[in-house]
Amino acid sequence: MCSNYQRTKAYRSYVEEFTHIRLPLRFPEPHAAPNLEPQPEVRPTVTAPVFRRLEDGVEMVSARWGSVHKTGTDIR
Repeated sequence: MCSNYQRTKAYRSYVEEFTHIRLPLRFPEPHAAPNLEPQPEVRPTVTAPVFRRLEDGVEMVSARWGSVHKTGTDIR
């Protein structure tokens, strides 16, 4: 089983796509946009952008990507 993925979009693309589906990106503000370098391979335990639904839009945060074992412990 593989849980790798790639992230190549710029922050502005995310803003446009969420706006298109009427879910505005609430954080960070467009003028404080992060410099999202392309990540050709995001593997478990690597920090990457994650989008979470809010009542009034979507929030972007950085989080470690990976799986959680059925016992609740990290898989390393």
